[in-house]
Parts: sequence; C-alpha cells; structure tokens
Amino acid sequence: MPGDWYIITIMVKHLLFTSILVFGFVLSSFTVAAGAEHARVTPEELKAMLQKKERVILIDVRTPEEHNEAHIPGSVLMPLSTLEGVTNLPNGGNIVLYCRSGKRSQTALDI
Repeated sequence: MPGDWYIITIMVKHLLFTSILVFGFVLSSFTVAAGAEHARVTPEELKAMLQKKERVILIDVRTPEEHNEAHIPGSVLMPLSTLEGVTNLPNGGNIVLYCRSGKRSQTALDI
C-alpha cells in the first residue's frame, strides 16, 4: 500500500518541516473575553492531552489550501479571516489554535 505510506510521510514531513506551533487556552465562558486564560502548548503536550482523552477542540486557523495539504485529524478549519467577531466558542474544554508558524494562532488568540 504505497499510497498509505506516502500520505503518512507527507503529513509527518509537513508537521515537522513547518514546525507547527500550537497555542492553547482554557475558556471560562462562552466567549474569548476577560477571564479567559491562555498558554502556549507544545506538540508533545497536545499529544499527551489527546492520549488522556481530555476534551480538546482543535481549530486550524490556516487557509483552506493549507488545511487540505495536511491537518491534525479531528481539527476544525476556521481561517483567521473568518474569526473576526466570533464570540460563540465552545465552553468547558481546551480550545487549541494552530497554524504553520504560530503567528496566525497568536493573532486569533488576540481577537
């Protein structure tokens, strides 16, 4: 099954080569507003959270084209350009924003 190996190799190379930085924050209300705490999470920490079955909502803030190339399984695509004014985010779990370098994740966190 060369196709399966090719897909896995591309995903691993993409994730390592582009050095995806993951930003996470814990919401204390329905909105990203006062009272919301945030912290930087490494890929290793995210992997541990997922293995522990913690409630994690992955939000990919990259472009649809980047998302189609490779993405973390189970993530939701919400390009940075669509996040303006978004206030209805899930409650009671960890929201993890990610992009290629961390810049768009930080911008999304600041919205």
